[in-house]
Amino acid sequence: MGVSSQPSLVPLSFEDSNKGPEVETMKAMMMMNKKSVKSRRRQGRIVMKRRARLMESSRRRAKKIERRVTKLKWLIPDGELVGLDGLFRKTAHYILTLQLRVRVMQIMVKVLTDSDQ
Repeated sequence: MGVSSQPSLVPLSFEDSNKGPEVETMKAMMMMNKKSVKSRRRQGRIVMKRRARLMESSRRRAKKIERRVTKLKWLIPDGELVGLDGLFRKTAHYILTLQLRVRVMQIMVKVLTDSDQ
């Protein structure tokens, strides 16, 4: 049970190709590994481009929403003074108020046209 004088790990060198099929197999594996690294890099670039496109589209959507909220703030009385949740509450209240005004005007028109006849 002594220590062997021969090394247990032999260094691989590709200069001597007369070693047999093991060296050829190792060469083939190294080439495949290089190809897979290139493939992974390419896939990584594709993923990054997709992610960039998604970020771009989400920014565009956010801009559209921001423009619409700004228009709504402009349409609703005192809309500029409140936050987003308050703006939606004020919008709902304003719509109900406008509907009530329309009903009152319809009733007034009906009463006034009936009185003319």
